[in-house]
Amino acid sequence: MLKYMDIGVRLILIDGEGLEEEEFRAHIRKYPALELLYEQGLYVFDALNPALSIPVNSEDLFMATLYYTAFTCHNTLRKYPGLKNRNFVYFIQDFEPIFYPHNTGYVTALETYRLPHFGIYSTPFLQ
Repeated sequence: MLKYMDIGVRLILIDGEGLEEEEFRAHIRKYPALELLYEQGLYVFDALNPALSIPVNSEDLFMATLYYTAFTCHNTLRKYPGLKNRNFVYFIQDFEPIFYPHNTGYVTALETYRLPHFGIYSTPFLQ
């Protein structure tokens, strides 16, 4: 769908250390639904590397898939007040706090659900 809307796509991986772009492209080429990402996608691996400077566009939309990426999206939105989309998209596939004992990992994962986001949930239970 994005292909027909003339929207640029960047895939920014915060923990992609060791990934090679050509290897990644070869993998996603196997999936026809990812054709746009293969043909026109721009990739940034290991984005938390302090040596990297990643430019942002005022129309960028950030997406999180894990609790720690939610914090990265939230902090980026706070750092750049000129971004039009003030909430990030959060793909919530499971209740992540349950993967941790009742410690800081549990509380940290739980806290992400309080951040301003647009949730996309894998099941109604998670809403």
